[in-house]
Amino acid sequence: MKILAFEFSSNHRSVAAVEREATGGFRLLAEAVEAATRQTPAFRLADEVLARAGWPKSEVECMPVCLGPGSYTGIRMSLAIAQGWQLMTGGKVCGIDAPSCLAEKLWRVGERGNVVLAIDAMRGEFYAAEFQLTDEGWKQLDELRITTKGELEAHQAAGKKVGGPDLQKAFPSALPLYADASIVAELAVKGGEFKAANELEPIYLREVSFVKNPPTRVV
Repeated sequence: MKILAFEFSSNHRSVAAVEREATGGFRLLAEAVEAATRQTPAFRLADEVLARAGWPKSEVECMPVCLGPGSYTGIRMSLAIAQGWQLMTGGKVCGIDAPSCLAEKLWRVGERGNVVLAIDAMRGEFYAAEFQLTDEGWKQLDELRITTKGELEAHQAAGKKVGGPDLQKAFPSALPLYADASIVAELAVKGGEFKAANELEPIYLREVSFVKNPPTRVV
């Protein structure tokens, strides 16, 4: 299976071409990473990765994306690409959450023990979940939630590491950590939850709310 994956949930955005082999393993053929800007060149990154992998667009069979939480613009951008691609080709799409990608990356580099993975939620708050990493693998210990800097500092005081993307301005002592599109590809496809692209939803924990200003009264 030829997989083109997008990870746009943080300021380190990436696209990867990954091939799932007949044995069930995965082979990374190409990956491109670029810092986020107001005009992230998603299609240029995709074209670059496909060229390095030697694949024409027509050979892509699956397009996984990271569902966040994280950058509203980046997540929506990758979802729109997946939706348009599926509409044109009928190919498979699937999604994976950012904390799982971060936990998998930490586990692969040899991190062990309990770690709290956090993502900046703005407004002085953070999305966070605790994970346990052992030699056998990793597991999530609690549900993703919105928490405060004080609670993250309390985790550190208890001897747990805290890490995640784009945290350093608000939480300088956090371990810098970014998900990769290649990990998105593997985790999403292993999960096998293929679905219609319009059913994929960004992961947000806040209720949508807005305040409508009263109409201006003309006298």
